[in-house]
Amino acid sequence: MNIKHKKELFMSLALLGATSCSASVFATNPYGIVYSGGEPLSENNVQIRPDLTADLTPIIKTGSITEEKNSDTPRLKRGYVLVGGKCKNINYLKITASDPIQPSEKIIHSIYNNRYRMDVNIERTYIEKNEFATESDDDNPQMNVIFYDTGLGAGYSVYSDEECQEMSPDYNNGRKYNVFVETKIKVYENKTNELFKSNRLYFGITDIDARQSYKILNSDNLLVPNNMYAENAASLQPSDPEITTRNMYVSDGNYIYSPNVDYFNITEPGNDVFVNVNTDVQEEGLRVVFGYSRGGAASTLVYYAKQYTVNYLSEQNGEIVGIETEDVIAGGIASGSEAKPQDGYQLKYWTADVDIELDDGTTIKAGQPITTEQLPHIVVNQDINLTAFYETDSTPAVPDTGASTKDTSVAQVVTISLLGILSVALIIRAIPFILHKKVKFN
Repeated sequence: MNIKHKKELFMSLALLGATSCSASVFATNPYGIVYSGGEPLSENNVQIRPDLTADLTPIIKTGSITEEKNSDTPRLKRGYVLVGGKCKNINYLKITASDPIQPSEKIIHSIYNNRYRMDVNIERTYIEKNEFATESDDDNPQMNVIFYDTGLGAGYSVYSDEECQEMSPDYNNGRKYNVFVETKIKVYENKTNELFKSNRLYFGITDIDARQSYKILNSDNLLVPNNMYAENAASLQPSDPEITTRNMYVSDGNYIYSPNVDYFNITEPGNDVFVNVNTDVQEEGLRVVFGYSRGGAASTLVYYAKQYTVNYLSEQNGEIVGIETEDVIAGGIASGSEAKPQDGYQLKYWTADVDIELDDGTTIKAGQPITTEQLPHIVVNQDINLTAFYETDSTPAVPDTGASTKDTSVAQVVTISLLGILSVALIIRAIPFILHKKVKFN
Protein backbone atom coordinates (compact mmCIF):
# COMPACT_ATOMS: atom_id res chain seq x y z
CA MET A 1 0.00 0.00 0.00
CA ASN A 2 1.48 3.36 -1.01
CA ILE A 3 1.83 6.32 1.32
CA LYS A 4 -1.16 8.12 -0.21
CA HIS A 5 -3.47 5.18 0.44
CA LYS A 6 -2.15 4.82 3.99
CA LYS A 7 -2.96 8.47 4.72
CA GLU A 8 -6.45 8.03 3.30
CA LEU A 9 -7.01 4.94 5.47
CA PHE A 10 -5.83 6.74 8.62
CA MET A 11 -8.09 9.70 7.85
CA SER A 12 -11.06 7.36 7.36
CA LEU A 13 -10.40 5.60 10.68
CA ALA A 14 -10.06 8.95 12.48
CA LEU A 15 -13.36 10.17 11.04
CA LEU A 16 -15.04 6.90 11.99
CA GLY A 17 -13.74 7.23 15.55
CA ALA A 18 -14.97 10.82 15.79
CA THR A 19 -18.39 9.79 14.49
CA SER A 20 -18.59 6.97 17.03
CA CYS A 21 -17.69 9.30 19.89
CA SER A 22 -20.29 11.86 18.90
CA ALA A 23 -23.00 9.20 18.78
CA SER A 24 -22.53 8.38 22.47
CA VAL A 25 -20.51 10.10 25.16
CA PHE A 26 -21.10 7.48 27.84
CA ALA A 27 -18.00 6.25 29.58
CA THR A 28 -17.73 2.55 30.26
CA ASN A 29 -18.90 1.59 33.75
CA PRO A 30 -15.56 0.67 35.37
CA TYR A 31 -17.09 -0.95 38.46
CA GLY A 32 -18.71 -3.99 36.85
CA ILE A 33 -21.98 -3.28 38.68
CA VAL A 34 -25.12 -4.53 36.98
CA TYR A 35 -28.56 -4.74 38.53
CA SER A 36 -29.04 -8.44 37.91
CA GLY A 37 -27.61 -11.77 39.01
CA GLY A 38 -26.17 -12.85 42.34
CA GLU A 39 -27.95 -14.40 45.31
CA PRO A 40 -30.34 -12.94 47.91
CA LEU A 41 -28.68 -11.07 50.77
CA SER A 42 -29.02 -13.48 53.71
CA GLU A 43 -27.23 -15.43 56.41
CA ASN A 44 -25.52 -17.33 53.59
CA ASN A 45 -23.36 -14.31 52.77
CA VAL A 46 -23.66 -12.05 55.85
CA GLN A 47 -22.62 -12.77 59.44
CA ILE A 48 -25.71 -12.49 61.67
CA ARG A 49 -24.25 -10.95 64.84
CA PRO A 50 -26.80 -9.08 66.98
CA ASP A 51 -24.31 -9.20 69.87
CA LEU A 52 -21.96 -7.03 67.78
CA THR A 53 -24.37 -4.79 65.86
CA ALA A 54 -26.50 -3.89 68.90
CA ASP A 55 -23.56 -2.01 70.42
CA LEU A 56 -22.68 -0.03 67.28
CA THR A 57 -23.65 3.64 67.12
CA PRO A 58 -22.73 6.40 64.61
CA ILE A 59 -19.58 8.32 65.52
CA ILE A 60 -21.16 11.38 63.85
CA LYS A 61 -24.90 11.44 64.47
CA THR A 62 -27.10 13.63 62.29
CA GLY A 63 -28.38 15.50 65.35
CA SER A 64 -24.85 16.16 66.65
CA ILE A 65 -23.42 17.83 63.55
CA THR A 66 -21.94 21.23 64.44
CA GLU A 67 -20.70 22.32 61.01
CA GLU A 68 -20.55 21.43 57.31
CA LYS A 69 -17.95 22.64 54.83
CA ASN A 70 -17.62 22.10 51.10
CA SER A 71 -14.89 22.68 48.56
CA ASP A 72 -14.97 25.91 46.61
CA THR A 73 -15.97 24.75 43.14
CA PRO A 74 -18.11 26.37 40.43
CA ARG A 75 -20.05 23.11 40.16
CA LEU A 76 -21.42 23.46 43.68
CA LYS A 77 -24.90 24.95 44.02
CA ARG A 78 -27.65 25.20 46.62
CA GLY A 79 -31.16 23.96 46.10
CA TYR A 80 -34.00 21.86 47.50
CA VAL A 81 -35.12 18.28 46.98
CA LEU A 82 -37.98 16.17 48.28
CA VAL A 83 -36.52 13.57 50.64
CA GLY A 84 -38.95 11.38 52.54
CA GLY A 85 -41.81 13.74 51.76
CA LYS A 86 -39.92 16.76 53.17
CA CYS A 87 -38.42 19.65 51.22
CA LYS A 88 -34.75 19.64 52.23
CA ASN A 89 -32.06 22.25 51.62
CA ILE A 90 -29.06 20.56 49.98
CA ASN A 91 -25.83 21.09 48.05
CA TYR A 92 -25.66 19.63 44.59
CA LEU A 93 -23.23 19.13 41.73
CA LYS A 94 -24.45 19.23 38.14
CA ILE A 95 -22.84 16.57 35.97
CA THR A 96 -23.30 15.09 32.51
CA ALA A 97 -22.01 11.95 30.83
CA SER A 98 -19.48 14.04 28.89
CA ASP A 99 -18.51 16.17 31.89
CA PRO A 100 -18.14 13.86 34.92
CA ILE A 101 -16.43 14.73 38.17
CA GLN A 102 -12.72 13.88 38.19
CA PRO A 103 -10.27 13.49 41.14
CA SER A 104 -8.38 16.60 40.02
CA GLU A 105 -11.37 18.75 41.02
CA LYS A 106 -10.82 17.89 44.71
CA ILE A 107 -14.47 18.12 45.73
CA ILE A 108 -14.73 17.43 49.48
CA HIS A 109 -17.79 17.43 51.73
CA SER A 110 -16.71 17.77 55.40
CA ILE A 111 -18.95 17.02 58.36
CA TYR A 112 -18.09 17.96 61.96
CA ASN A 113 -19.27 17.18 65.46
CA ASN A 114 -17.57 18.12 68.72
CA ARG A 115 -15.04 15.28 68.43
CA TYR A 116 -14.63 14.12 64.82
CA ARG A 117 -14.50 15.38 61.24
CA MET A 118 -15.42 13.18 58.30
CA ASP A 119 -14.08 14.16 54.87
CA VAL A 120 -16.01 12.71 51.93
CA ASN A 121 -14.06 13.16 48.69
CA ILE A 122 -16.29 12.95 45.62
CA GLU A 123 -13.71 11.24 43.41
CA ARG A 124 -15.54 10.34 40.19
CA THR A 125 -18.97 10.05 38.63
CA TYR A 126 -20.24 7.90 35.78
CA ILE A 127 -23.57 7.93 33.96
CA GLU A 128 -24.88 5.15 31.75
CA LYS A 129 -28.20 4.29 30.14
CA ASN A 130 -30.05 1.44 31.81
CA GLU A 131 -32.21 -1.21 30.18
CA PHE A 132 -35.24 1.09 30.20
CA ALA A 133 -33.62 3.67 27.92
CA THR A 134 -34.26 3.90 24.19
CA GLU A 135 -32.16 5.18 21.31
CA SER A 136 -34.10 8.45 21.36
CA ASP A 137 -33.17 9.18 24.98
CA ASP A 138 -30.54 11.83 25.60
CA ASP A 139 -27.00 10.56 25.09
CA ASN A 140 -25.61 13.31 27.31
CA PRO A 141 -28.15 13.70 30.13
CA GLN A 142 -27.83 16.30 32.86
CA MET A 143 -27.84 14.77 36.36
CA ASN A 144 -27.38 16.02 39.89
CA VAL A 145 -25.33 14.56 42.73
CA ILE A 146 -26.70 15.85 46.04
CA PHE A 147 -25.23 15.83 49.54
CA TYR A 148 -26.36 17.09 52.93
CA ASP A 149 -24.95 16.31 56.40
CA THR A 150 -24.48 12.49 56.26
CA GLY A 151 -26.53 11.95 53.09
CA LEU A 152 -25.37 11.37 49.50
CA GLY A 153 -27.68 10.82 46.57
CA ALA A 154 -28.28 11.24 42.84
CA GLY A 155 -31.07 11.41 40.31
CA TYR A 156 -33.23 13.84 42.28
CA SER A 157 -35.18 16.69 40.75
CA VAL A 158 -33.91 19.95 42.22
CA TYR A 159 -36.21 22.81 43.22
CA SER A 160 -35.31 26.45 43.66
CA ASP A 161 -37.74 27.26 46.51
CA GLU A 162 -38.05 25.96 50.07
CA GLU A 163 -41.56 24.60 49.44
CA CYS A 164 -40.30 22.45 46.54
CA GLN A 165 -42.86 23.92 44.15
CA GLU A 166 -40.70 25.67 41.55
CA MET A 167 -38.51 23.37 39.49
CA SER A 168 -34.90 24.46 39.09
CA PRO A 169 -33.36 24.84 35.62
CA ASP A 170 -31.15 21.96 36.77
CA TYR A 171 -34.14 19.63 36.72
CA ASN A 172 -33.26 16.09 35.67
CA ASN A 173 -35.02 12.79 35.26
CA GLY A 174 -32.80 9.83 36.04
CA ARG A 175 -35.28 7.03 35.46
CA LYS A 176 -33.51 5.77 32.34
CA TYR A 177 -29.97 6.11 33.62
CA ASN A 178 -27.62 4.60 36.18
CA VAL A 179 -25.39 6.98 38.12
CA PHE A 180 -22.29 5.86 40.04
CA VAL A 181 -20.56 8.11 42.58
CA GLU A 182 -17.10 7.02 43.75
CA THR A 183 -16.06 8.41 47.13
CA LYS A 184 -13.03 8.30 49.41
CA ILE A 185 -13.83 8.74 53.10
CA LYS A 186 -11.52 9.58 56.02
CA VAL A 187 -12.10 10.50 59.68
CA TYR A 188 -10.03 13.00 61.70
CA GLU A 189 -9.80 14.04 65.35
CA ASN A 190 -11.04 17.61 65.68
CA LYS A 191 -8.73 18.52 68.55
CA THR A 192 -5.49 17.41 66.88
CA ASN A 193 -6.55 17.42 63.21
CA GLU A 194 -4.86 14.03 62.99
CA LEU A 195 -6.24 11.02 61.15
CA PHE A 196 -8.42 8.92 63.45
CA LYS A 197 -7.81 5.17 63.40
CA SER A 198 -9.36 2.33 65.36
CA ASN A 199 -9.58 -1.42 64.77
CA ARG A 200 -13.16 -1.24 66.05
CA LEU A 201 -14.45 1.01 63.29
CA TYR A 202 -17.26 -0.12 60.96
CA PHE A 203 -18.80 1.45 57.88
CA GLY A 204 -22.58 1.20 57.62
CA ILE A 205 -24.36 0.23 54.41
CA THR A 206 -27.80 1.22 55.59
CA ASP A 207 -31.41 1.11 54.47
CA ILE A 208 -30.82 -1.14 51.44
CA ASP A 209 -34.02 -1.04 49.40
CA ALA A 210 -34.24 1.77 46.82
CA ARG A 211 -32.69 0.67 43.51
CA GLN A 212 -29.21 1.26 44.86
CA SER A 213 -25.85 -0.49 44.77
CA TYR A 214 -22.78 -0.50 47.01
CA LYS A 215 -19.21 -1.58 46.36
CA ILE A 216 -15.91 -1.09 48.24
CA LEU A 217 -12.87 -0.76 45.99
CA ASN A 218 -10.07 -1.21 48.56
CA SER A 219 -8.65 -4.62 47.64
CA ASP A 220 -7.98 -5.58 51.27
CA ASN A 221 -11.40 -4.51 52.54
CA LEU A 222 -13.88 -5.85 49.98
CA LEU A 223 -17.49 -6.75 50.67
CA VAL A 224 -16.96 -10.41 51.53
CA PRO A 225 -19.14 -12.71 53.68
CA ASN A 226 -16.69 -12.99 56.59
CA ASN A 227 -16.54 -9.20 57.00
CA MET A 228 -20.21 -8.20 56.68
CA TYR A 229 -22.41 -8.17 59.78
CA ALA A 230 -26.15 -7.70 60.30
CA GLU A 231 -28.58 -7.80 63.21
CA ASN A 232 -30.94 -10.37 61.74
CA ALA A 233 -31.45 -12.02 58.39
CA ALA A 234 -35.18 -11.30 58.10
CA SER A 235 -34.65 -7.51 58.02
CA LEU A 236 -32.39 -7.76 54.98
CA GLN A 237 -35.41 -8.47 52.74
CA PRO A 238 -38.93 -6.99 52.39
CA SER A 239 -41.51 -8.67 54.60
CA ASP A 240 -44.43 -8.00 52.24
CA PRO A 241 -45.24 -11.36 50.60
CA GLU A 242 -46.39 -9.59 47.44
CA ILE A 243 -42.89 -8.27 46.80
CA THR A 244 -40.92 -10.94 44.99
CA THR A 245 -37.72 -9.01 44.26
CA ARG A 246 -34.87 -9.22 46.74
CA ASN A 247 -31.78 -7.35 47.87
CA MET A 248 -28.88 -9.17 46.25
CA TYR A 249 -25.20 -9.93 46.79
CA VAL A 250 -22.86 -10.65 43.87
CA SER A 251 -19.91 -12.65 45.18
CA ASP A 252 -17.75 -12.52 42.04
CA GLY A 253 -18.13 -8.72 41.92
CA ASN A 254 -18.17 -8.09 45.70
CA TYR A 255 -21.14 -5.72 45.63
CA ILE A 256 -24.66 -5.41 46.99
CA TYR A 257 -27.60 -4.07 45.03
CA SER A 258 -31.33 -3.57 45.24
CA PRO A 259 -33.09 -4.47 41.93
CA ASN A 260 -34.11 -1.59 39.71
CA VAL A 261 -37.19 -3.38 38.36
CA ASP A 262 -39.60 -2.92 41.27
CA TYR A 263 -39.35 -0.32 44.01
CA PHE A 264 -39.79 -1.46 47.61
CA ASN A 265 -39.22 0.22 50.95
CA ILE A 266 -38.14 -1.79 54.00
CA THR A 267 -39.35 0.00 57.12
CA GLU A 268 -38.42 -2.61 59.74
CA PRO A 269 -35.29 -1.79 61.78
CA GLY A 270 -32.14 -3.79 61.17
CA ASN A 271 -31.92 -3.40 57.41
CA ASP A 272 -28.22 -2.52 57.65
CA VAL A 273 -24.93 -4.24 56.88
CA PHE A 274 -21.80 -3.24 58.81
CA VAL A 275 -18.30 -3.70 57.38
CA ASN A 276 -15.21 -3.64 59.57
CA VAL A 277 -12.63 -1.22 58.14
CA ASN A 278 -9.01 -2.07 58.82
CA THR A 279 -6.58 0.63 59.94
CA ASP A 280 -4.56 0.62 56.71
CA VAL A 281 -7.71 1.41 54.73
CA GLN A 282 -8.70 4.08 57.24
CA GLU A 283 -5.36 5.77 56.54
CA GLU A 284 -5.67 5.34 52.78
CA GLY A 285 -9.34 6.33 52.75
CA LEU A 286 -12.30 3.98 52.35
CA ARG A 287 -13.24 3.97 48.65
CA VAL A 288 -16.97 3.34 48.36
CA VAL A 289 -18.99 3.42 45.13
CA PHE A 290 -22.65 4.33 45.54
CA GLY A 291 -24.89 3.47 42.59
CA TYR A 292 -28.36 4.89 41.86
CA SER A 293 -30.74 3.60 39.22
CA ARG A 294 -34.09 4.82 37.88
CA GLY A 295 -34.74 7.93 39.92
CA GLY A 296 -33.68 9.71 43.07
CA ALA A 297 -32.26 7.82 46.03
CA ALA A 298 -29.90 8.68 48.87
CA SER A 299 -27.43 6.77 51.06
CA THR A 300 -25.91 7.58 54.42
CA LEU A 301 -22.18 8.18 54.92
CA VAL A 302 -21.66 6.94 58.46
CA TYR A 303 -18.96 5.18 60.43
CA TYR A 304 -20.10 3.13 63.41
CA ALA A 305 -18.33 1.91 66.52
CA LYS A 306 -18.97 0.54 69.97
CA GLN A 307 -18.98 3.65 72.12
CA TYR A 308 -19.38 4.67 75.73
CA THR A 309 -20.74 7.91 77.17
CA VAL A 310 -18.66 10.23 79.34
CA ASN A 311 -20.66 12.82 81.32
CA TYR A 312 -19.01 15.88 82.87
CA LEU A 313 -20.83 17.08 86.02
CA SER A 314 -20.28 19.75 88.66
CA GLU A 315 -21.12 20.00 92.34
CA GLN A 316 -23.01 23.09 93.53
CA ASN A 317 -20.08 25.54 93.82
CA GLY A 318 -19.42 25.74 90.08
CA GLU A 319 -20.61 24.74 86.62
CA ILE A 320 -19.40 22.93 83.49
CA VAL A 321 -18.46 25.40 80.73
CA GLY A 322 -16.84 22.88 78.35
CA ILE A 323 -18.55 19.86 76.80
CA GLU A 324 -21.10 18.21 79.08
CA THR A 325 -21.16 14.81 77.40
CA GLU A 326 -19.32 12.90 74.69
CA ASP A 327 -19.42 9.47 73.07
CA VAL A 328 -16.00 7.81 72.96
CA ILE A 329 -15.12 4.71 70.96
CA ALA A 330 -14.26 1.77 73.20
CA GLY A 331 -10.58 2.03 74.08
CA GLY A 332 -10.45 5.70 73.09
CA ILE A 333 -9.31 8.63 75.21
CA ALA A 334 -11.69 11.14 76.81
CA SER A 335 -11.43 14.71 75.52
CA GLY A 336 -11.79 16.29 78.96
CA SER A 337 -13.85 19.38 79.77
CA GLU A 338 -13.71 22.65 81.70
CA ALA A 339 -15.37 23.66 84.96
CA LYS A 340 -15.91 27.23 86.21
CA PRO A 341 -15.99 27.82 90.00
CA GLN A 342 -18.30 30.36 91.65
CA ASP A 343 -16.75 33.55 93.05
CA GLY A 344 -14.62 32.75 96.08
CA TYR A 345 -13.92 29.16 94.95
CA GLN A 346 -11.34 27.39 92.87
CA LEU A 347 -11.36 23.98 91.16
CA LYS A 348 -9.89 21.38 93.51
CA TYR A 349 -10.14 18.08 91.60
CA TRP A 350 -12.45 15.71 89.71
CA THR A 351 -13.73 12.28 90.66
CA ALA A 352 -15.16 9.36 88.69
CA ASP A 353 -18.06 7.12 89.69
CA VAL A 354 -16.10 4.03 88.56
CA ASP A 355 -12.48 2.93 88.63
CA ILE A 356 -10.64 4.47 85.68
CA GLU A 357 -7.31 3.94 83.94
CA LEU A 358 -5.07 6.58 82.36
CA ASP A 359 -3.21 6.10 79.09
CA ASP A 360 0.06 5.70 81.04
CA GLY A 361 -1.35 2.68 82.91
CA THR A 362 -2.18 4.53 86.16
CA THR A 363 -5.35 3.31 87.89
CA ILE A 364 -7.49 5.72 89.92
CA LYS A 365 -10.21 4.27 92.14
CA ALA A 366 -13.79 5.55 92.09
CA GLY A 367 -14.13 8.68 94.23
CA GLN A 368 -10.38 9.37 94.35
CA PRO A 369 -9.06 12.76 93.11
CA ILE A 370 -8.34 13.22 89.41
CA THR A 371 -6.36 16.31 88.42
CA THR A 372 -7.28 18.58 85.54
CA GLU A 373 -4.09 17.44 83.78
CA GLN A 374 -5.15 13.78 84.08
CA LEU A 375 -8.67 14.37 82.77
CA PRO A 376 -7.87 14.17 79.01
CA HIS A 377 -5.87 10.96 79.52
CA ILE A 378 -8.69 8.69 80.71
CA VAL A 379 -9.08 5.47 78.69
CA VAL A 380 -12.79 4.86 78.11
CA ASN A 381 -14.02 1.27 78.29
CA GLN A 382 -17.30 1.89 80.14
CA ASP A 383 -19.77 4.70 80.80
CA ILE A 384 -18.20 7.27 83.15
CA ASN A 385 -19.56 10.19 85.17
CA LEU A 386 -16.86 12.73 86.07
CA THR A 387 -17.68 15.36 88.71
CA ALA A 388 -15.80 18.58 89.47
CA PHE A 389 -15.26 19.63 93.11
CA TYR A 390 -14.14 23.01 94.47
CA GLU A 391 -12.60 24.65 97.55
CA THR A 392 -12.61 28.21 98.87
CA ASP A 393 -9.85 30.55 97.66
CA SER A 394 -8.45 31.11 101.24
CA THR A 395 -9.39 31.16 104.98
CA PRO A 396 -11.21 34.44 105.81
CA ALA A 397 -9.00 36.87 107.94
CA VAL A 398 -10.23 38.27 111.33
CA PRO A 399 -10.97 42.01 110.86
CA ASP A 400 -8.92 44.52 112.98
CA THR A 401 -11.50 46.74 114.70
CA GLY A 402 -9.03 48.44 117.15
CA ALA A 403 -11.07 47.29 120.19
CA SER A 404 -9.48 45.36 123.06
CA THR A 405 -10.38 41.74 123.63
CA LYS A 406 -10.42 39.72 126.84
CA ASP A 407 -9.03 36.65 125.09
CA THR A 408 -5.33 36.48 124.42
CA SER A 409 -4.19 34.15 121.72
CA VAL A 410 -1.55 31.49 122.38
CA ALA A 411 0.75 33.26 119.92
CA GLN A 412 0.56 36.48 121.95
CA VAL A 413 1.36 34.63 125.22
CA VAL A 414 4.35 32.87 123.66
CA THR A 415 5.65 36.18 122.26
CA ILE A 416 5.42 37.99 125.62
CA SER A 417 7.11 35.11 127.49
CA LEU A 418 10.01 35.05 125.08
CA LEU A 419 10.58 38.81 125.47
CA GLY A 420 10.65 38.49 129.29
CA ILE A 421 13.15 35.66 129.26
CA LEU A 422 15.40 37.55 126.88
CA SER A 423 15.37 40.69 129.11
CA VAL A 424 16.33 38.75 132.28
CA ALA A 425 19.16 37.01 130.43
CA LEU A 426 20.59 40.35 129.26
CA ILE A 427 20.53 41.78 132.82
CA ILE A 428 22.29 38.72 134.31
CA ARG A 429 24.90 38.91 131.54
CA ALA A 430 25.63 42.59 132.39
CA ILE A 431 26.12 42.14 136.22
CA PRO A 432 29.86 41.09 136.11
CA PHE A 433 30.75 44.09 134.04
CA ILE A 434 28.99 46.43 136.50
CA LEU A 435 30.62 44.89 139.60
CA HIS A 436 34.10 44.78 138.07
CA LYS A 437 34.20 48.53 137.36
CA LYS A 438 36.71 50.45 139.59
CA VAL A 439 35.38 53.25 141.88
CA LYS A 440 37.72 56.02 142.88
CA PHE A 441 37.25 58.14 146.11
CA ASN A 442 38.85 61.46 146.80
